[in-house]
Amino acid sequence: ATNAVDPASIQALKDMGTFLQSLKRFQVTAEASGERVLADGQKLQHSATATMYVDRPNRIRAVMRSARSVRELLYDGSMVTLYTPAQNYFSTVAFTGTIGELIGKLEQRYAVELPLSDLFLFGTPAAPLDKIESAMNAGQDYIGDDICDHYAFRKGMIDWQIWITTGAVPLPRKVVITNRADEARPQSVS
Repeated sequence: ATNAVDPASIQALKDMGTFLQSLKRFQVTAEASGERVLADGQKLQHSATATMYVDRPNRIRAVMRSARSVRELLYDGSMVTLYTPAQNYFSTVAFTGTIGELIGKLEQRYAVELPLSDLFLFGTPAAPLDKIESAMNAGQDYIGDDICDHYAFRKGMIDWQIWITTGAVPLPRKVVITNRADEARPQSVS
């Protein structure tokens, strides 16, 4: 069936989430590109980078760069600061909780998105896998020097693919998200 949910693909997400949740201190560096669709259907691609320094459960420094802006987000377990160097502007708010809780609060209350926020949610109740409508193993590919298992998923109007390093260290290496709600099917790649 075209919309079958392969249990082994769901298990791969669970295993990756469990592994990610076991990491106490780590650094993530990502290059991301996304598409914006103009009214006439033409797609424009934009790119950005993000580097995050993480010390679980409640410390993170994220530096996000694009041609349009540089932003830094700092969370020390009690205060969150968003800083934009070009404008010499910063905003600080008190907050206590985990990085996962911070992600939800920033998105809901301030419309601020942390790059690759799913990395902090996989393996927790905040990332339920029971609503996935389609899940499949799409084979293997190299991402950099690592051989990765390539999985494809569908949930609602979103198709997403993830490449997870094969073996004992199941790290996500690449993510592609396609918005099927837009007939132009814009994608983001990280």
